[in-house]
Amino acid sequence: MRILVICILLMTGVFTAVNLNTVPAMAADIADSAPSAPELTLSLSGKTVIVSWGSAQNASGFEVYKLYKDVWKRYKTVYSNAAGSLTMTGSYNCSYTWKIRSFILVNGEKVYGSFCKSIKIKTPPSGYPGITYGKAEGAGANVITFNTIHKSCEGYEIWRAEGATGKFKRITSKKAVDGSSMTYKDTKISSGTIYYYKVRGFRTNGDERATGNFSDIKAVLPYEANITSSANSGMPARKTIFVGDSRMLFIRNYCQQAWGAGTGIGFLCESGVGIDFLTTTLGAKLDAMLDGSTDLVFWIGTNDPDYVNRYITYYKSKIAAWTEKGAKVYIVSVGPVEQDPWLDNEGVEAFNAVLKAGISGTPAKWLDVYTYLKKMGFSTIDGLHYGEDTSLLVFDFILRSIGRI
Repeated sequence: MRILVICILLMTGVFTAVNLNTVPAMAADIADSAPSAPELTLSLSGKTVIVSWGSAQNASGFEVYKLYKDVWKRYKTVYSNAAGSLTMTGSYNCSYTWKIRSFILVNGEKVYGSFCKSIKIKTPPSGYPGITYGKAEGAGANVITFNTIHKSCEGYEIWRAEGATGKFKRITSKKAVDGSSMTYKDTKISSGTIYYYKVRGFRTNGDERATGNFSDIKAVLPYEANITSSANSGMPARKTIFVGDSRMLFIRNYCQQAWGAGTGIGFLCESGVGIDFLTTTLGAKLDAMLDGSTDLVFWIGTNDPDYVNRYITYYKSKIAAWTEKGAKVYIVSVGPVEQDPWLDNEGVEAFNAVLKAGISGTPAKWLDVYTYLKKMGFSTIDGLHYGEDTSLLVFDFILRSIGRI
């Protein structure tokens, strides 16, 4: 039997020999108490990697390792047995692999448990997949073409919103292909509806996706709005979008049959809306509709005349960019009222005067429908909203003023 002799110099100067067979098997005890590996999870916030781990009851701490070019290196040591996490700012188009092990301290020395299974996570692809083409090709299909991005991208998500107030929803995903562009044909559309599209790339991490940046929004007008006018000879090739509140909604409802398919005229209007409809609800959607041949007519302000300065700020921040894209911009004065409990004509005149002065010097053209209706005569159905005759009168005034008839 092999005897291990441990020499201990005592204070008395006497050496003592100890037989290992007479003491507890310390190595075996330590091995039995080695902590198990904690659960490791990885997640993303953009390109930032979040490394999280669970608690380990018997551990003194954890060592987190990251793979660097096929070599494992300790990234962080944590002296706690509680669940925790760390973050690392990564780069786009990359993959990062991690593992973790726990340890206990015995006489100041670390005794390690086993490593957990290593986990790899991919960061999002870089770049913006710009939509270069979007058009209704026939009454039942919209077609968009977009640029592809980094070669690490595994696929693309197509998102769509219906109409001015519709929320964007992912409608499909397309596997990435070789080449500089991809095309998608959307056949699940309704006639007469404006659709908005945006695209982003992704890479997969199991059942999750690391998604990249969205493209700019692309608006696709209904097929009938792309027809210059076979039904109305003499109509110009330009398209006109009317933006407004409930008064504009009444015009749309009264005039849609006469001025609908084939005329290049469309409406973006909702009941009860004001400046927030322009800045938030429509937002970039309105910008995305301009393709060099689309004009904008605004008739809005009845519901929030106290915000006239916000209207001025909005118009002045947008008009130059719109006209640079080839649009013509028309601002229509708020029309007169009869007996509305929230608004009188004195308030309407004040709003119109401030708004007209505020947009002076911009390329926008002011259309004074207030003075026109006071001269021609008007009637309302409830003190505020115009009936069919007055609505048609307003529409005719606007169309003649902008050269559509």
